Amino acid sequence: MNTSEDIPTVEPLEITKGSTVRWNKTISHYKADDGWVLTYAFRGDVVLNVTGVPDGANHSITLSVTETSKLNAGSYWWQSYATKGSERFDVDSGTLQVLVDFAVLLGGSYDGRTHEKKVLDALKATLEGRSTTLDQEVRVNGKQVKFYDMSEILVLYDRFRAYVASQENEERIKNGQGSSSNVFVRFSRG
Repeated sequence: MNTSEDIPTVEPLEITKGSTVRWNKTISHYKADDGWVLTYAFRGDVVLNVTGVPDGANHSITLSVTETSKLNAGSYWWQSYATKGSERFDVDSGTLQVLVDFAVLLGGSYDGRTHEKKVLDALKATLEGRSTTLDQEVRVNGKQVKFYDMSEILVLYDRFRAYVASQENEERIKNGQGSSSNVFVRFSRG
């Protein structure tokens, strides 16, 4: 059972489709016990509006299994707003990444690479002369890889290698592994 200490006080950055997600929000100007109602509007592939319930002065927000099951994996944008009577005030906005629920995937066809990683792999295979039809059909800026000349592929390869390195660095930081771009210095007396 969750205690109030276990419940986050900030909006999640990512959730898994089909999971219950809960957080509490404290807004000093729009307290729940003063009659303010906090609502979140999520927009992406699917439209979802969720209204908080009062928890003292706080607002308790819950995305149910039913609600998150309707969300497709991908990016969503959200806005929150407080209402009381005929008044409405914007509170905050952000993004939410919805992850695939592996428990409901059938077969082994899931490819968890980002778009940038798929493009990088296709470009690398093309440069190495071992690209498949699938590699050649990957699109970059609306154009299939097979329609780029070698000089353009080299430029794209460098660009996407930087994108992927940045994504991998963010993932390491998120997982508490630190940045790969740290520079370590040793000082000695000499």
